[in-house]
Amino acid sequence: MLPLLGSPTPHLQADALIAAAILGVMGTGVAYRINYRLIVDEGASATSIVTYLMPIVSVGLGAAALAS
Repeated sequence: MLPLLGSPTPHLQADALIAAAILGVMGTGVAYRINYRLIVDEGASATSIVTYLMPIVSVGLGAAALAS
């Protein structure tokens, strides 16, 4: 943070702030709600499997995006 203290403040555009808010609500808020619903419905041990599947899915989607 020390190098940033002397720099001017960035000018944030409205569309960037709206996009960050949408990503925060959809990416975080909805994911937490789904996670807690899974814990209630399926139990904690079944829900924890989702954590182990995330790297596999993200590598697969990344490879598919790079291939296209």
